[in-house]
Amino acid sequence: PAQAGAAQSRSATPANQINGIPAAPGIAIGPVFQLKRSEIVIVEESCDDPDEELERLKAAIEKARGQLVLLRKQLLASNAHSEADIFDVHLELLDDAELLDAVLLKVQKKQSAARAWQSTIETRAQGIAALNDPLLSARAADLHDVGYRVLRILMGADEQSFALPDHPVIVIAQNLSPSDTASLDRSRVLGFCTAAGGPTSHAAIIARALNLPAVVSAGEEILAVDNATQVV
Repeated sequence: PAQAGAAQSRSATPANQINGIPAAPGIAIGPVFQLKRSEIVIVEESCDDPDEELERLKAAIEKARGQLVLLRKQLLASNAHSEADIFDVHLELLDDAELLDAVLLKVQKKQSAARAWQSTIETRAQGIAALNDPLLSARAADLHDVGYRVLRILMGADEQSFALPDHPVIVIAQNLSPSDTASLDRSRVLGFCTAAGGPTSHAAIIARALNLPAVVSAGEEILAVDNATQVV
């Protein structure tokens, strides 16, 4: 993908160029790797033992807490001190009493921990996003990020659920969460481009801190670029 000047319209864009919004400075040249996270399918909608489900949820939250602490340390090691604070917000969300009470109520009514957690996260995030405030939109993205981290653990899914090739690539994705961005192996990722997202998102902020060239909001057509295609 290549970004165009503000004055250039999409109608004037060459066939081999896709316009996006610059999110982090720099130039990256390399082969495409389409990053697709496997979908989480919740099979168990209900439960017979609410106490056991709550214990599973508590264990998943604690494991998520440990992962977030590690991500925060990794950013601090890269001298991204203010960016590391993003994961303080994620840690606070794991202690959100109102959120946990809503999940607890559903589990006590014999809804599975995974379904109760997912539906509560979705409802809360949709409510925040509906306020149409850029700062609150970032908060909704944080809630999704930490929420699906816990859900993946609950479902026994791999934390990342994707594997990068063993050579440097330019990552293309529908979107990247702050966790995804902070976890990218900089020895194998030259930069990234996303179909969605914005330049003020936490993912973009982390990309700038890690010196990862990034273009966002490039549209769905970017997802049709074949793996191994050379791009700038």
